[in-house]
Order: sequence, then C-alpha cells, then structure tokens
Amino acid sequence: MTRYRSVLLSGIVMIGSTILAGCGGPLTRTQSFHGAQRIVVTDAKSFGKETLQEARPPSEIADPSRLAAFEDFLERHQDDWKRVRDDPRTSRFQLELQADGRTLTTFWFEAGYLQRHDGGKRISAIRLSTEETAELASALGLPPHLMM
Repeated sequence: MTRYRSVLLSGIVMIGSTILAGCGGPLTRTQSFHGAQRIVVTDAKSFGKETLQEARPPSEIADPSRLAAFEDFLERHQDDWKRVRDDPRTSRFQLELQADGRTLTTFWFEAGYLQRHDGGKRISAIRLSTEETAELASALGLPPHLMM
C-alpha cells in the first residue's frame, strides 16, 4: 500500500509540473530571443487588393542594435502581458523572430497594442501608450506616420 501511495504521489507531482510548465508566464530572454538572428516585419496591408498600394514591403531586421532595442523593450514590459480571452486582434504588423530559417516567436503590433503567442493557441497582449508605440516603431525602423 505504501508503494502504491508513493507511485500515485509521484504521478500527481509529474502531472502538476506539466500543467504548470504549460502556463504562460513572463516573457523571458530565453523564450523570445534564444538564438534569434532576425525579425521579419510584414505589413498586413499587403494582404488586401484594396490596400496593397499602401503596404510597406516586408523587411528584415538583423542589425544587432535594433534586435537589442526590441529585446530591451520586451524585458521592460515582461510583467505587463495579459492573457487574451477572445479572438486575437487584427494588427497592422506581424513580427516574426527567426533563427536558422525558422520562426521562434510571432508578435503582432499596431498603435497602442502588442500581442504574441504564448505557445499553442494562447495569445497575450500589452496595451501601449503613445510614447511606447513610438519607441517600439523606432526600434523596428517603422516611420511614425504608419502607426496612426
């Protein structure tokens, strides 16, 4: 009976650990930038016939100072992420952090709002002030008029 209890307790601990490991927590340097070599920025306006003329062509950010500015921004706001319970918002820009040709993390950015994948289908977001929006746009090399 004692062996049964210890096996049962071990199983409960393992299941609990697995569940806790799957919960979205603060964004850490390892989660978002481990090995990231570039950020691919895609303008959502490039996906519509009516808005294609207004779209900014896709761009790639590989400059270490810009990658560091984006990482610093995320680190300063790591405790501000809130889980999105509804459908994700439509956003102007998609930001794919890539390494060795594969996407590590995806973010979506528009004026006043940044959202990301927490893994699986979970999405979390941060509301941004006008100043924070401008700071992030600058770090990504996006002209301020695109964020209006």
